[in-house]
Amino acid sequence: MADHRDAMNVELREFFKEFFGIDTSRNVVETQFPTFEEILGIVELALNRGESFRGYSIAPPFQRIQIIREQIILLIGTILKQKLAGLPRVAHDQLVRRLLDEASIGKTAFISLNYDILIDNALEDQHPPINLDYGVDFANLQQRGDWDQQQRSRSSRLLKLHGSLNWLYCPTCISLEITPGEKSAASSYGENRRECRSCMTHMIPIIIPPTFFKVMSNYFLHQVWREAEGF
Repeated sequence: MADHRDAMNVELREFFKEFFGIDTSRNVVETQFPTFEEILGIVELALNRGESFRGYSIAPPFQRIQIIREQIILLIGTILKQKLAGLPRVAHDQLVRRLLDEASIGKTAFISLNYDILIDNALEDQHPPINLDYGVDFANLQQRGDWDQQQRSRSSRLLKLHGSLNWLYCPTCISLEITPGEKSAASSYGENRRECRSCMTHMIPIIIPPTFFKVMSNYFLHQVWREAEGF
């Protein structure tokens, strides 16, 4: 894992130096870094238009632009994981308790643009736990169509339009897995990379980064958006 992180640090250090003139090997406390939108904007635009930069190709076998994109998204997940560690979710718990007290939880749908799993955990930590309906089926969980009546009465719709830190996608099987309570998208690299249980392909996070050129082509995100359009 350390070797993978070192390689990622070297790759991103070169990227910041060549694109923005920032030497991250020095003290950068007072350095004005570009925003994630600015960084990912040029990367997403290159990928969408099928264009390369000098020294940063989109062509195989070494698709350096795609690698940079994945590493920056990994950084987003890692930062969120660190920032949210130990953070009390008072508002989320209060909301869920109130909906339960008013017997409204089964009639409430949550639509989220965030990747974090604070509301997920607030719902699932109730006793008895609430079954979350994300609008998609997960390969490693019982399918929504198989839920019995009791499970449905304890279910709540949670539609995450930009993906989630606890979703992992297999691009070979076109399947989705969930890691309840775990921000797997922030640690799915190096020795910790998870493999699809069916084809052993490395699974990747589904996170739509904060950029003006959002790529919303993922099959499962299409399902989530269609579900959300019904509300």
